[in-house]
Order: sequence, then structure tokens, then C-alpha cells
Amino acid sequence: MTKVDFYILPSADPSARLDFACKLVEKAWRM
Repeated sequence: MTKVDFYILPSADPSARLDFACKLVEKAWRM
């Protein structure tokens, strides 16, 4: 079964969203 996680970001700032997305992709890449 596929696992899905949802993240609630503390800020709606576009640069904060981009920073989080980059960190998440980097984490997934290492798996």
C-alpha cells in the first residue's frame, strides 16, 4: 500500500514553500 504524507507549512511565503520543496526532494533523492 502506498503511503501519503501531508505537510502543513507555517508560512504562505513562496520562497519558504520553495525551500521546503527543495529539502523534501533532496530527502526523497537520498532514499
